[in-house]
Amino acid sequence: MKGVSKLIRKDFIFGIVTLIIVFSVIPMNFGVGLATEISEEKHEDNEEYVFQRLDEKYFYDEYSHKLVAPSEVFATLHLEKRNYNSSKIMVSGSPIDPAWSMKCHDTHHTSRSPYGTANNSYFELWNYKFGNRVDTDPSIGNDGTVYIGGEDNDYNDYLYAINPNGTLKWRYKADDFLWNMCSSITEDGTIYFCAWDGYLHAVNPDGTRKWRFKTNDDIISDPTVGEDETVYFGTMWGTGGGGEIYAVNPDGTEKWCYKTDYHVTSDPAIGDDGAIYIGSGDGYLYAMNPNGTIKWRYKTGDWVRGPPSIAEDGTIYIGSYDDFLYALYPNGTLRWKTKIYYGSETNPSIGVDGTIYICSSDKLFAVNPDGSIKWQFNLGGSVMKSSSAICADGIIYTGIMIGNMNGGEIVAVNPDGTLRWRSRLSNRWIDSSPCIGEEGIVYIVSSNDGYSRLHAFGTGGMVESDANGPYYGFIDTPIYFLGYALYGYPPYSWHWDFGDGDTSDEQNPPHVYSSSGNYTVTLIVTDKFGDISEDSTYTWIQDGNEPPNEPSIDGPKEGKTATYYDFTFVSADPEGVPIWYFIEWREGQDTGWIGPYPSGKQIMLQYEWMETGKYTIKCKAKDPYDAESEWSEFEITIPRNKQMYFSMFNWFLKMFPFLERCHMTCFLP
Repeated sequence: MKGVSKLIRKDFIFGIVTLIIVFSVIPMNFGVGLATEISEEKHEDNEEYVFQRLDEKYFYDEYSHKLVAPSEVFATLHLEKRNYNSSKIMVSGSPIDPAWSMKCHDTHHTSRSPYGTANNSYFELWNYKFGNRVDTDPSIGNDGTVYIGGEDNDYNDYLYAINPNGTLKWRYKADDFLWNMCSSITEDGTIYFCAWDGYLHAVNPDGTRKWRFKTNDDIISDPTVGEDETVYFGTMWGTGGGGEIYAVNPDGTEKWCYKTDYHVTSDPAIGDDGAIYIGSGDGYLYAMNPNGTIKWRYKTGDWVRGPPSIAEDGTIYIGSYDDFLYALYPNGTLRWKTKIYYGSETNPSIGVDGTIYICSSDKLFAVNPDGSIKWQFNLGGSVMKSSSAICADGIIYTGIMIGNMNGGEIVAVNPDGTLRWRSRLSNRWIDSSPCIGEEGIVYIVSSNDGYSRLHAFGTGGMVESDANGPYYGFIDTPIYFLGYALYGYPPYSWHWDFGDGDTSDEQNPPHVYSSSGNYTVTLIVTDKFGDISEDSTYTWIQDGNEPPNEPSIDGPKEGKTATYYDFTFVSADPEGVPIWYFIEWREGQDTGWIGPYPSGKQIMLQYEWMETGKYTIKCKAKDPYDAESEWSEFEITIPRNKQMYFSMFNWFLKMFPFLERCHMTCFLP
């Protein structure tokens, strides 16, 4: 019996090991109670986005599996043409402190860089494309690495580390989404950031987790690190209601926690005496001692949502939603308050001469240290959360949103309140706070439909124009043209030829066509040194409009999990204009509007399902005038592959007769 027992045990162990090996190399779906989870890392170090040219007007983005117009990939495609510029923006040596180590640059939240940008020609050195939304602010480490948080197209949020040449260094997966976030970097390279899941994360310079600290609720406050490396931040709700102010030790343990009466979304500033200043939704600015006791609090008329700042003389500035900018003495008494249009959640940035810059709605205010208004500049769009950055030359940079999410621009304003430069970067908005690195490079994030970009602006290159387009419209209805220029040396001069005999010298002119047709439109851009660039597009003018036909869908009606299948979609527009498609693969998973595609041209897309079931693919089309077709539907079934499971199981039993006998004896009637 002992020999038989040994034989059985040996046979059994060998069988289990074999089973593990076989099942680890053969992907299968086992039916009820068993599932296969497949994960694919989409990013690798130094990955570049590859675009395959399909025809004269459109590109296929192999990363997002979408067709995009040339204007969307214009800057990205030029990465290949300007590799020689990488050496210009590599950081040599490390400064004592990072160039922009936290929200608003420093613990006083001056948002003032020690680097000048007066010689910045606003040449776009590179841009990095994210797979989904980025509603966060960049910060810069002591080696020039840019840190930014955002969501990828796998719907997970990450902290990204971007090399100074615009390539991916690494990414660290957060446990929940990152919103209004900016990381803080210490001199030893540790990166701190807060996430919506209630955790403060500490990340090593190589992208690995150092530790994380759990709070009682969601966090959108950014951490600020004191001289003793204590990390300060606030939370939305604490235990029993109200927000909380936290102090966390460098080893990830709690130092102290103080409760306020409402959400804390403000970012803390730290004074020279170690006092911590932070706003709350209860309308108070709190001043906390380093030991966690309250020093004082000052009541404003509404939510104190944005970060405070501290002047060299110790004056504390804070904006409130009660429409005022406040200046407080270090003892918590009012020095002055000045009305700034609507309220603000942006930082009161402080220039070298003591001027305070703060945004409210569509205006940038310059306020003297005595509280009087120095000037106000109409930004041409509203400011959501973009806190202004100031270079050593006094130039102020801000991100804005045009209209109701109709575009995003970066705006540069001279210290005297005149416009220096502006550039349209997105078709949706910019709410990112810009930051300034070594050599005066300006960084900012733009948000578009379904993706975002981190832009780096520096000096160099020949001017290149982009007429955007194509454009579509109706007779006797204004069309608004969008001119864009990269590289060269601003200011630019603009000249449009609309193809019907009319011209304009505005950057973004409106124009009305009096008859239908297809017009060639040309934009000529000249920079300040006389370098010229020309770009052409077309304008399609109609007298009336009908929506596209209901799309047809074709593909397999049955498939397997974790396998990509090809599906074709086609629709035609009565007027023959290009069309866009909206494809819903399953509930909650869709492409968004993709295109444009030529009318009547069949397109092919791939999709995989990770779970068994019956799925309805839905598709509709629209034309450039937003006239939409009816939905069309197509069903596919992903069944359980029971046959594979049982054949593998029977093979396994045949390999080990003892187990087959046990199965026959114990499990079969």
